[in-house]
Amino acid sequence: MPLRLISSPAHKATTRPETLDVADKLEPALPDFPTDVTERALAGAEFAGRRALDRVRTVLGSSTAATFASSPADLAPTLRLADQLEWLARSEPGERAYTWRCAQCETRYAVPVVLARPVTIRCDRCSAPVDLKPSTAEGEEILMDPNRSATQQARRGIALFLRESMARSWVVRVLRED
Repeated sequence: MPLRLISSPAHKATTRPETLDVADKLEPALPDFPTDVTERALAGAEFAGRRALDRVRTVLGSSTAATFASSPADLAPTLRLADQLEWLARSEPGERAYTWRCAQCETRYAVPVVLARPVTIRCDRCSAPVDLKPSTAEGEEILMDPNRSATQQARRGIALFLRESMARSWVVRVLRED
């Protein structure tokens, strides 16, 4: 079930999100991929002593929209949830990799540090030789699969969204999108 988070002033909390003016609503900055990124981002985090996803399922029940948190009643657990989301995003950094470029066409290559060996390969684009020696690496990067990267980006976006919503004393709603 794809979820969507939205925040608005308390007096407009029952208004349908599509009809709210841009100035009257706030949504987290989330990647477009994958569709269940909100659920993935909330996995492993807690809200008021319960798993955040359990809280979402409880408040939603069989409806398509419900209040997830409101200020000031849920201020402390919401800010703790934001802290946890940022911590989770930082605690799964990905895998370190060496990077190289083809001297002819600038095609980039990355190899995980644990797999790096001094070898020469042919460039995929121009067939020029590329030396993949750890000593000649251009630098290091963090590699992460696209799903995990999207989840980390979503965690940061939701954390920022929750903090901003609580700072404005707005109601955070969760919507089920079918």
